Amino acid sequence: MNGIWVGFIAAFVIEVPRILRHAFPDFKWVSPYWILPIIVFVLFLEWRLLRTRAGDPRFDGLGDLLVHIHTPRHPDSAGRWVGRGFVSLLLNLFGIGAGPEGASVEVAHGALLVQRQPSARWFELRRRTGAAMALAAGVCAAFGSPMAAVLLPLELGIGGRVIEIALTSISAFIGLQLFGYLGQQGLAVVGKWHAGRFELAGVLVDTKLDSVSQWLALAAVIFLVALVGAALTRGFHLMHKGFEDLGRTFSKYRWLRKSVWIGGLLIGLMAIFPELQLPTSNFLESVLWGKFSQLEVFFLTISLTLTIALLVSGFGTTGIFWPVYALGGSFATLILSTLMPSVEGLSGIAGLAGGAAFWGAVFGAPLSGALVGYEMTQNVHVLLPGLLAGLLGREIREWLGSQTWVENDLELRGIRLIEGRSARVLESIQVKEAMVTDFETIPEMLPISEVKERIRASRYPFFPVVSATGIYAGFVTVDRIQEVVESSNQRDIQTKDLLYRESKVARAVHVDDSLSATAGLFEEVPCLPVLDTEGRVAGLLFVHSVRLAYDREVAKRSIARGNVT
Repeated sequence: MNGIWVGFIAAFVIEVPRILRHAFPDFKWVSPYWILPIIVFVLFLEWRLLRTRAGDPRFDGLGDLLVHIHTPRHPDSAGRWVGRGFVSLLLNLFGIGAGPEGASVEVAHGALLVQRQPSARWFELRRRTGAAMALAAGVCAAFGSPMAAVLLPLELGIGGRVIEIALTSISAFIGLQLFGYLGQQGLAVVGKWHAGRFELAGVLVDTKLDSVSQWLALAAVIFLVALVGAALTRGFHLMHKGFEDLGRTFSKYRWLRKSVWIGGLLIGLMAIFPELQLPTSNFLESVLWGKFSQLEVFFLTISLTLTIALLVSGFGTTGIFWPVYALGGSFATLILSTLMPSVEGLSGIAGLAGGAAFWGAVFGAPLSGALVGYEMTQNVHVLLPGLLAGLLGREIREWLGSQTWVENDLELRGIRLIEGRSARVLESIQVKEAMVTDFETIPEMLPISEVKERIRASRYPFFPVVSATGIYAGFVTVDRIQEVVESSNQRDIQTKDLLYRESKVARAVHVDDSLSATAGLFEEVPCLPVLDTEGRVAGLLFVHSVRLAYDREVAKRSIARGNVT
């Protein structure tokens, strides 16, 4: 039942800025003059409160969820996460760039840590599930998209129990609708509770992709914005690293000086472009509705890019999903209006595809990026362009050799992940510790008609093919063998003939390799042959064997550390 009340907490936190703005309508919440006082207050929380709590004193936001998962010996404090949520709430409330999901995710994670048993931190699945529940609740409440919120933790490599994640996401969505209903009925103290929410569905009312020229223009925009998103992923990393190096150059009060530098830059940007202090959802809405000129969109897009980098480098927050999505939509609108001004009716769909492209490039989450646009607008026409844009953004980033936002963040903190698992743990496990040895081999000269007995004796549908001297020659599957056996005109061919027909070749690994060497090898085949030093088959390695060996090693370390602590 934890997922239910956590979802409602996340939904309520999303509503807090709206409640305060409507409770005090005459108060000027958004102003560049608020930035410096808020920064001073945030520094006070950093030095006097948050750094005295358990856990890593550094906080970058999204990456800390992964740090929480992979460093159980350094426990997080619930008070620290709630305190960081309060900071993110201030940054959002006073228009300093953070998305509303930041406070929601961080407070939800703190709430989960309050009720968690102390021993639960030694179980990685529980840590993953808790982090994924908090993230799903906050993102669903901020975007109103439960399906995308469930997919997002999976795409980020957090994992966890899907049922609990889905329950939390649905609860956040129901809570969001409930609070809106209470506001409409006048049951809320401050009246129109739900007023001021963004409206993106209207920008797609007149959108009709009914010509080849429109599809070509949209494809060009998707490609260009995906390329920009992939390049910006590395740019964000370099800017973040630059500010980290700036902080190290100051021997005393370096955090104070770095934050003053960043705060000064933010004040300058927002004094020149007050539109940056709009909630990022309303900023994107204004861009897609054409409320800014082309030149204004250009300067606002560049300024928003700097604001995101400054915000995360200076203070850290999980509220980066809305800013990055809005930035992608803004870039797409700018590209469309600059390079293809004669094409009409594409601004809305191009903007939402641009947001998906940036999610695919920056976060490595193309599916959730596409679903966010669909769930916010309930327009099926945005689904295919969003999916193509997200996948293209991810592929271009990988082609450029860049890492995702989270991977770059963790790299700065000395943590490296391989497919969502700790590289340090994977490198400590050898392949021979995870492989199975009860397998059957097939001689390469054996006729296919005589392989039936080998198939019956094997526990696995995968067969290494060996030469007369026992040297590994290739790999075949039972499906391929049966396909040939059932073909009456191919009964007399030999096993080695099948090797030339296999479209997916299983790369071999060696017994002394670490499990980190298997990264990416299971994308095409679920099983890998394991060879000894002489080239003979020593075992088979399955994808589930890697997972079991990893979980066993993590549990072993957790028990040892638990006894020490």
